[in-house]
Amino acid sequence: MQKVQKKFPTPTLWSLGSLNYSGARGVHRLAAALRGEIMRIRFTLRAIAMTTIALFVVGFLSPVAHADQTNSAAALKGTWTGPSSGYEDSTYTTGFEKIVITKVKGSSARGTWQYKASGAAKWSSPKPSTFTVFADSDGDYIVNGVDSTGTYFGHLTPGGAWTLTYQSTDRLLSLRFDLKKK
Repeated sequence: MQKVQKKFPTPTLWSLGSLNYSGARGVHRLAAALRGEIMRIRFTLRAIAMTTIALFVVGFLSPVAHADQTNSAAALKGTWTGPSSGYEDSTYTTGFEKIVITKVKGSSARGTWQYKASGAAKWSSPKPSTFTVFADSDGDYIVNGVDSTGTYFGHLTPGGAWTLTYQSTDRLLSLRFDLKKK
């Protein structure tokens, strides 16, 4: 007849205090409990290390991959024209706008702005303007700008439409521009 060895459940570190460790069986129980805890700790440390590495890679490589999108005003370079509408004092006005971006460096752009009232034959004289670009979470470019008489705020979509609002600082004038690149 074979002797049947009784199997004891592997104790955890938290239950070690309640076991009897006297004799050979006690030593084996303690060793099994410690091996089990060491394996759980190793598994936990590996999981933490892998998570840390994944977050490091995502955190540091993502900005590098999108640096050209978030920090470049190159998409603005060129001539942009389109209709405008809004209020000057209490009169609704419509016309056409032209922004020509000639210099781009990093997230900044420099150029000129001109307007033409509806029915007018000539453009106004060019006014120097500067713009700053950054990308939002949807992939659209947010564009802020300024010239000697007002501020611009708007966005440039990946499809190439540039929508701006213009607020004058020297008179009561608020316009919306819907521009396309020529």
